[in-house]
Amino acid sequence: MSYRFLRDDKGWRVFLSTEVMPTPTCTDVRLGAIGLDFNVGFVSVTETDRFGNIIASQDVPMVTAGLSKHATQTAISIAVEKIIGIATKAQKPISIEFLDFAKKKAQLSYASSGRQRMLSALAYTRFAQTVGARAHDAGLEVVEVRAAYSSKIGAQKYARRYGLPSSSI
Repeated sequence: MSYRFLRDDKGWRVFLSTEVMPTPTCTDVRLGAIGLDFNVGFVSVTETDRFGNIIASQDVPMVTAGLSKHATQTAISIAVEKIIGIATKAQKPISIEFLDFAKKKAQLSYASSGRQRMLSALAYTRFAQTVGARAHDAGLEVVEVRAAYSSKIGAQKYARRYGLPSSSI
């Protein structure tokens, strides 16, 4: 840390500079990955092996709709803590979809009221930032992937194999 004291018209000001310390990485992408799928009310967490085969999957509750900013952050933090625990135990990196809701939110006036509430209630950006920060602290890698066609690819490759309806993917 470094401090700088400056006196101006309003009085003394203190400027503080910090440096983020590098954290050793404890994950190995060759073991597989922990995939996250952000949904309204929960996050699907799926562990894969090095070939992309599903080993385990679970839903972590994360209800943010109708909550205040602080309550939303608390709900996100609790869910992310569970996710970080899963990834740390498996020593696998976290794979998260890169989603940009800016265009969607700009078009809210044309959407139905139910869709407007869903998109407004999504706290995806805050969730992704929290995952990134907590993963860094734990020494976990985070890999962002493009979401384009991921549902279609999942339905085509995995729905029949795992007995899942294609609408749930």
